[in-house]
Amino acid sequence: MKVIIIGAEVDGLICAIACKREQLNVIVLEQHAEIEVNAGIQIPPNGARVLHHLDLLEAVTRKGTSTEYLDLRRFHDGALIRSMPWGEPVRRAYGGPWLNITRADLLDILLDKARQLEIDIRPHAIVEEIHCGTAEVVLKDGARIQGDVVIGADGLTRDTVLNHPSPPSPASDIAYQATISRSALKAIDDGQLDELCTKNKITTWLGSAQHTVIFPVRQGEEYMLVTYHAYSTPPAEAAGLTQIQALHQGWDHRLPTILAHATFASQTTHHTLRDLPTWRNSRTLLLGTASRIIPPYQAQDLAATLEDAAVLSTLLGLLNHHSPAPDQLPRLLPEILALHEALRRPAATKAVQAGLLSRRVLQVGNPVGQVLRNWFLGGAGITRDTDAGWLKLVSAQQEATLGGGGGGGGGRGSLLDETRARLEAWRKERLPLLAAEESRERSSGGYGIGRKRLRCWTY
Repeated sequence: MKVIIIGAEVDGLICAIACKREQLNVIVLEQHAEIEVNAGIQIPPNGARVLHHLDLLEAVTRKGTSTEYLDLRRFHDGALIRSMPWGEPVRRAYGGPWLNITRADLLDILLDKARQLEIDIRPHAIVEEIHCGTAEVVLKDGARIQGDVVIGADGLTRDTVLNHPSPPSPASDIAYQATISRSALKAIDDGQLDELCTKNKITTWLGSAQHTVIFPVRQGEEYMLVTYHAYSTPPAEAAGLTQIQALHQGWDHRLPTILAHATFASQTTHHTLRDLPTWRNSRTLLLGTASRIIPPYQAQDLAATLEDAAVLSTLLGLLNHHSPAPDQLPRLLPEILALHEALRRPAATKAVQAGLLSRRVLQVGNPVGQVLRNWFLGGAGITRDTDAGWLKLVSAQQEATLGGGGGGGGGRGSLLDETRARLEAWRKERLPLLAAEESRERSSGGYGIGRKRLRCWTY
């Protein structure tokens, strides 16, 4: 089976690696990706488990940083609201670490893995047309590439699948990013700053319509500082370090000190994508941010893409393993892609809603609401054992996402086990109907395949 993947950025490469590991023939069409070299990414345990499945976890752990604590602080004085154990309790409960890595480092790891697997990556392949029904892609130079299925992680594929333009809309918040080295923080020789960098931890200051996060990357040798700022009207121009400093007037006095020694990295306007009516069209499927945009406040965007790729590659790999006749694929692949959407769309919808809820919690504007929020979070924990809060609401909300519903190390198994079970149910229901359809076609002079081929599907 030949899989054409449009896009050689993070989403596309993850899908390519997952499909190649299922012994599929993969072609990646690299257009012109815009890479935020200094962007930081958090990968929670459900994403880390898929990285392990793809044989990528060791490399990501080696280049990134494993989080051991999460500190929540009041924005105006930096007082600690709650320090949550985030290391061993998370690994024990959810079967994987919580990792931080730069986007550039992750992309390097994915490209190295793709080369090891000898994935066919075609640079400067500008896609002009996508024929969803035939899985054919036409390039700008006139070249035509025929596949069995097309996976798109870009806007062009989304517009083609939906048959109309569907661009994302700007959301009402923006992220400002800066970087600072550990050596620069140490050189300041401020005992109060040492508190922020002596352990591998994420520190979050909770403000009004704004919150700021600092977390270590590159084995703790560098820190990413990200400010998420809500706005009523879009900024007229790109901000710089001066604007970031202005946003933190009246905040914890350590933040201006950190920013004075930081390097402004990037400004990112968040976008939202309305709930698409479908992720697929015949033999073409949308993947990752082409199908949904998950707000960043629970670090689930990349994790969801990893899970999407694991489910899709498992479905396609099982279909390929059982060797349907070539003339069956045009019939079966649209159904397999529909099964993928049925498996993954509910999780994406839930992740979007959870991300928006987290933003409201992190950026409570009312002072009374902030006091109540801080009181509630004062006993919160990410796992059932560390959550001392009332009714353990925080850990209960996290368990289904981070642990795949079952907790422990079985989250990844639960995800792929469910995928295999759903495919088996589909097989038992669909293949007898397919055999009957082909029998009718043979009796009416149409094409068909013999019973011997159908027996190849027996497990």
